[in-house]
Formats: sequence, structure tokens, C-alpha cells
Amino acid sequence: MIFTEYLINNTNLSHSSIEHYEGGLRAINKLAIEEKLIDEPLEELSIGELEIVFELLRHNSSFINKDTVGRRMYSNSLRHFISYKKSESHLKVDEKLIESIQHDKMLSVTEKESLIKSRIGQGIFREKF
Repeated sequence: MIFTEYLINNTNLSHSSIEHYEGGLRAINKLAIEEKLIDEPLEELSIGELEIVFELLRHNSSFINKDTVGRRMYSNSLRHFISYKKSESHLKVDEKLIESIQHDKMLSVTEKESLIKSRIGQGIFREKF
């Protein structure tokens, strides 16, 4: 899932707000590179690295000015992006777990189906709440 799809499916943001958040993320990426806070795109960073960059940006005068003028659109964009990355990492963990269940020779077909269904159900519950 890409960031846009995440915003469409997991927020009540309008189409124009989603476009603003996408643009805000590009601007943050550019600013963080210019300020030498990162040397690779935000998309390439881990969740922990993103959280550190966000903390550094919150104390960066260029970001503070931009975020104030933008009525916190930039910080909100980055918060949504971090949430997106967290949900993406959960999906990767779930995929690996499901794959390991499918290849477990000690489990019966019924046990595998039950475990996979419960794992998928946990993912849906986690996304909703």
C-alpha cells in the first residue's frame, strides 16, 4: 500500500488534504536533506529513524517556520507518514508469520487455517483500533 492509499483508507481527510499531505511530505524530505538531517529519502528510513528525524525537525527553525505558516500541515503529514510506515511494517510481519505457518510441517491443514484466520483477524482489529 502506498501513502496515498493509506490516507484514503485510514483517515477522513478530503482529497485536497491528502494532496497537501503528499506535497508536505515531499517538502519535508527536501528540507531534511538540505538541513543534513538525512541523506536518503524519508521512504527509505525505518520507523525509529523517522521518529528521530521528526524530533530533530521539531527543533529546527526552518521547519518550525514552515510548519507554523502551513498551520501544522507539515508535522501532521509526517505523523501520518509514520503511522503509514508502522502499518506497513505490521503487514510485513503478518506476511512472514503467515508464510511460516503455511510451511510448518507439524501443523495440520485445519490448524494452519485457524491460525492464519486468527492472525488476519488480529491485523484487522489492530487497524480499526
